[in-house]
Amino acid sequence: ISADIEKFFWKNIIKNGNNGCWGWKSPRRKGYCYIRGRRNGSNVKIGIHRLSWELHNGPIPDSLCVLHKCDNPVCSNPEHLFTGTKEDNAKDRETKGRHGYRGNLKGSKNGRSKLSEIDIPKIVKLSQSGLSNKKIAT
Repeated sequence: ISADIEKFFWKNIIKNGNNGCWGWKSPRRKGYCYIRGRRNGSNVKIGIHRLSWELHNGPIPDSLCVLHKCDNPVCSNPEHLFTGTKEDNAKDRETKGRHGYRGNLKGSKNGRSKLSEIDIPKIVKLSQSGLSNKKIAT
């Protein structure tokens, strides 16, 4: 890890986050934080959580993922991180209820949701009563 990448990491870390999580000042993409830089002569994009793991614990074997105990994708507190296989990552995601579309939350917890769990039974009942979809929508 280059000194520039490490310097940028520490410059953008926010250590007073909720539940001991370390936040990130720079922009995020799909919930996760990334940094671009040069590594071993190549341009790379690395997740902040992976970078934090490497800064605190050393290189991550190619076959391993870095997972969050806190389930906070922005967090890079090394005490909240652990390594595991892709299978471990999938099991962790399933256990934490994040196994919906693209790993996002299901139901009304999903940011793309237009309806709540309370709405669905009401809509079904109205539909069964013979109302048109247009009438139900209004």
